[in-house]
Amino acid sequence: MALGAEPGEPFRAVLEACYEAQLDGRIGSEQEGIAWARKLLEKPRE
Repeated sequence: MALGAEPGEPFRAVLEACYEAQLDGRIGSEQEGIAWARKLLEKPRE
């Protein structure tokens, strides 16, 4: 939410994607997680 996202389905999807990336080892730090979330939030929604 600090990234300007509102609670809801799109935000939940970003959190889930970040969690999966962390489990897979693609996110190794808090800064990487924030960058990952920012990229996902900037993508146009289909």
